[in-house]
Amino acid sequence: MHFRPYNQTYSALIREVRLMKEINWLKKAVTIGIDNNLADDIKKTKFVQLKNEFDLFTSEEKYFITKTIQEQFDTSDQIYILSILFFYNISESFTDSILSALLKNEFDAYTGSVMEVQIRNCNEYRQFYQKVRTFHKKNVLCFEEILNISFSYIYQKDRNQKRIIIVTEQLLHMNHAPTIIVLNFAYALKNLGYEVLIFSCPCNRGIADNLWYHPMYMRSLEQFTHFPMKIRFQDETIDAYQIDMNNNCVKEYHMMLTMIYAWNPIFVLDLGTINPVVDLTRNFTTLVSWNMDIACPISEGSILIRTGKLEDDLEEKYKQILGTKQRQCFMEDKFPILAENTKDAFSRTELELPEDKFLIAIVGNRLNEDLNIRFIALMETLLSEAPQIDFVVIGNISSVKEKLTETIFTDRVHYLGYQEQLVKVYPALDLYLNPERTGGGLSAVMALITGIPVVTLPNCDVAGNVGEEFVAADYDKMIETVIRYTSDQDFYNQKVAQAQLFKESNTNDNLVKYIQKLIDRVLALIAEEEKNAGI
Repeated sequence: MHFRPYNQTYSALIREVRLMKEINWLKKAVTIGIDNNLADDIKKTKFVQLKNEFDLFTSEEKYFITKTIQEQFDTSDQIYILSILFFYNISESFTDSILSALLKNEFDAYTGSVMEVQIRNCNEYRQFYQKVRTFHKKNVLCFEEILNISFSYIYQKDRNQKRIIIVTEQLLHMNHAPTIIVLNFAYALKNLGYEVLIFSCPCNRGIADNLWYHPMYMRSLEQFTHFPMKIRFQDETIDAYQIDMNNNCVKEYHMMLTMIYAWNPIFVLDLGTINPVVDLTRNFTTLVSWNMDIACPISEGSILIRTGKLEDDLEEKYKQILGTKQRQCFMEDKFPILAENTKDAFSRTELELPEDKFLIAIVGNRLNEDLNIRFIALMETLLSEAPQIDFVVIGNISSVKEKLTETIFTDRVHYLGYQEQLVKVYPALDLYLNPERTGGGLSAVMALITGIPVVTLPNCDVAGNVGEEFVAADYDKMIETVIRYTSDQDFYNQKVAQAQLFKESNTNDNLVKYIQKLIDRVLALIAEEEKNAGI
């Protein structure tokens, strides 16, 4: 008897069944995503189930899903389908796939920029630094083509030594961390005798719904669309312009670059700008870029400011990817921040919070990503081991509640949503707990300034801003530290005292010294670069 043909047929049948499982999963994901009759909360619930199913697939099965998307759809449809999976945070692998698809497509400068916003809104983007940098450079080249700027390069000795231009993505309100940092920079520069001019260039142009699933845009202030800004911060008035990405922006970007060239600053300081138009200034002056987080900036600028280092393998990748004329400048000191403090605070009664609980704040604008499986497990452990603990979630909570569905969270997680007056909320709380993420630096600083201790992991923006006194080595140590806060009053008082010292170190004088040190380093790097070029 010969069984080989039967075995082959059986094997093929098994493979077909497996393929059907993967294809059906993909069909369900796309069908749910594009069904406009399904409410958002129902979609989120269904995608939680789909994520659980996906996590159980083998590596081969996951690869087959990605390969099917790549081979069975054109590039535009690939991007849209992947953006559904990206939006519902199914797997980090889809971030890589969507970047590959974006790089294959030929977008205009505006669409490419808004597509970049979608990617940069994901915490994992820094793991794909090379592809994001490549995509950003494509967008820069698109802007160079349509703006056709041909100003000659100005060497350092010929620049106005007391002028600095700041370009940023957004200027919003005083609880918006990037806005506060930009204003701190401008305030310190003016204290040092520099003329300062700010340009805000938000990527706030709309894109077609069929290009990206639930696209987001960088907000702007409508009242400044056609009018210059005069921003009062501390005791200084700061001049700024907002240039929206709209139908008139080609003309306005051209005017901005012409104005920067004529103003002839000693350098242009890019503070967290996603908009690739800022990179065009590198053609006629020195562009200094800082992403306002610990990661290496996504920029074609020649000097990249860093406030710390990440894992060794990632740092090595940065070195290999950076352009031959790009230099990293590491600032070892913590950036002092002048943030608003207030003696007027909300009570727990006003916030509808329990009086008899140790309240732990979790704050952020991207909590849907930040509260991942590992952090939710940490929360569960703390609630199990310390009955006196409750959590207070502050920020975007649109899909956080769906994640905290276990019985243990019932009545022990309180949702305050977005709070414009965060410094008035903190005094009602006991502790600030930081998930593993980029961002969160300013909200943690504000907690310390109001006297609330912080617990964070190392190698992140919060750790870089608050210092090692408030760092726990890993999640296990974080759990141990939080429980100690609840049971050891002397330890808690010691950390409150350290928070007071932190507040006292965030002074005008220290901020000015920090900015002066940064300027000195930047100017030294410019001089070294020009010397090496024989200038």
